[in-house]
Amino acid sequence: MEVGPNVHEGRMLTMTYLKRIRNKMREMMFTLMETVKKEKHLRYLLHILKLEGRNPQSKLEGLQDCLVKLKNYAM
Repeated sequence: MEVGPNVHEGRMLTMTYLKRIRNKMREMMFTLMETVKKEKHLRYLLHILKLEGRNPQSKLEGLQDCLVKLKNYAM
């Protein structure tokens, strides 16, 4: 039984198609991982902002202490 040229060409098209799909999946996974990294970073920044906003009075007191220490060091 002889195999016609269309079978071979169809197989090559399928392999090319699969390679394109594989490359597209790699690109999508890379994009997804970058998005996850950015989201984690943004969540971390939001967490820091929430912590900073809890007690602004203590932050000001700490800043005042730093200024006093700096002034004493300069004298």
